[in-house]
Amino acid sequence: MHILISTWKRSGLRAGQMASGNLNRLSWFSCMLAACMVAGCKSASPAHYVAPRVEGRVLDADTRRPLSGVQVHRVDAYAAAASREVLKGGQSIENAAAVRTRSDGAFGLASERDLELFGQSSWSSITITFDHAGYALFTTNYTPANATISPRGEPEVQAGDILLEPLVQSQGR
Repeated sequence: MHILISTWKRSGLRAGQMASGNLNRLSWFSCMLAACMVAGCKSASPAHYVAPRVEGRVLDADTRRPLSGVQVHRVDAYAAAASREVLKGGQSIENAAAVRTRSDGAFGLASERDLELFGQSSWSSITITFDHAGYALFTTNYTPANATISPRGEPEVQAGDILLEPLVQSQGR
């Protein structure tokens, strides 16, 4: 403080001029500090993956032939948990968008991202359901241990071949 007062007295500046100069220096310093912080942050997104991309193929368990038109759903556990109403039967499946398998039985569920401002959210488990007329409903779970991370940073699960069991049709007697 003594040095600042001595410098001010020697410069012949009045108090208002000194305060104005310090404000300019403080503004310049603040702008440079903000620029350095922004440059150091790069382009980190507040959106994080809450569900991985899931790819695989659905086959008939008996014949091992590809099944076309199988509805593949990611069951939304958060929506089911947040709902006050108890879901019945296939209602939980209706909450999530479905994809259908192609003629070769292949399917691909896109990854999902969500905005997370405080902390980093991630996924711990996902439930996938496979539904096709004439076959038993099949549900399975995947965890991060089943996933790999793509070069883009997207979590991916290679589900492989999913075998659906044909329903046994009873003989009329």
